[in-house]
Amino acid sequence: MHCLTVCRSCFNDVELKKTDSKESIEKGNSIVKRLADIYQNDLQYYLSLKGTPYAKGVERETNQALAVFQELIRLSKLKDQKAITDDLQKRFDQLEAQYSR
Repeated sequence: MHCLTVCRSCFNDVELKKTDSKESIEKGNSIVKRLADIYQNDLQYYLSLKGTPYAKGVERETNQALAVFQELIRLSKLKDQKAITDDLQKRFDQLEAQYSR
């Protein structure tokens, strides 16, 4: 199981080059897809615990993973990556439906 802590304040002092080259976009898309795969896998595990005594123990991780997934969608929309955005939204909708059951 993978864990990623997202901390916006951690990046305050980091200056990123602004580049929209094809190579950098492809690299970013690759990272987004990999993160989505990891978090989807984690969420499927967390959601499989629903109805068990262990579900409460992963509630925080579940909510964090859902939030990260939503942030990936937001960022892909921001960069006009329609194909990735559509794929992420479809995957998120499926996970959210599982979460709501």
